[in-house]
Amino acid sequence: MNSTLSFILLLAYIAIAIWIYNDGANLTGNKNEALGVGFIALIAGPIGWLAYFIKRKELHRMYEIKQGTLSLQNGATDGKVENLISIINHGPIPNKPEAWNTLRAAYNLVRKSKNVSNTKKERFAVVLQSNGVSGIY
Repeated sequence: MNSTLSFILLLAYIAIAIWIYNDGANLTGNKNEALGVGFIALIAGPIGWLAYFIKRKELHRMYEIKQGTLSLQNGATDGKVENLISIINHGPIPNKPEAWNTLRAAYNLVRKSKNVSNTKKERFAVVLQSNGVSGIY
């Protein structure tokens, strides 16, 4: 979702809050009650979108890590290992067992490959360990 659509949704939340405040919903009671309902709508919407974008980013990171690991299954090379290192260094690793297990599997593929230089293997191990992946020997 792009920023224009997010901005339009934010304007919609503001319009709903103003409509409720002006008693467009025919709420019984005073304006303070209507203002409270509008304030809740105004705050809950952006918080929900923020949670959505955070989850979306985490899923995208998992996809990148899986794709990098899958590329190693067709034959690990120095270039593919360097690409996976750059993916790992690009952002935080999602705190999920699936992510850690995928990276351990990638390490085992790299470690057993004869096409990857020893310096690349060592560098890959250091990058994984420095990002909190355990079980790397």
